[in-house]
Amino acid sequence: MYYPGGGTRLDDEQGQQPVPVREQYICGCLAFVVTALVTSVLYSVLVSAVMGLGLVATSVLVIALTMAWFLLWELFVVVWEWRAGRLSRPNVQR
Repeated sequence: MYYPGGGTRLDDEQGQQPVPVREQYICGCLAFVVTALVTSVLYSVLVSAVMGLGLVATSVLVIALTMAWFLLWELFVVVWEWRAGRLSRPNVQR
């Protein structure tokens, strides 16, 4: 079923709000910019590190940079949620 705010009915029942789409876009763009800046500064170091891999060097470089972008993206989302007070532990009954 489609929910305009994202998430599922199960999310609402558990009292958790999904991350707004605008925050996802902002965090993704910020992570991309940071990754691009770090890559441009360290490009020669990165290329020299993967040149020993031969034909797969560019593939390894692209995969590593893509992973760095996505990991930064998730880190920024978690930090944003923590700062907004929406990140909390689930209620565990003992």
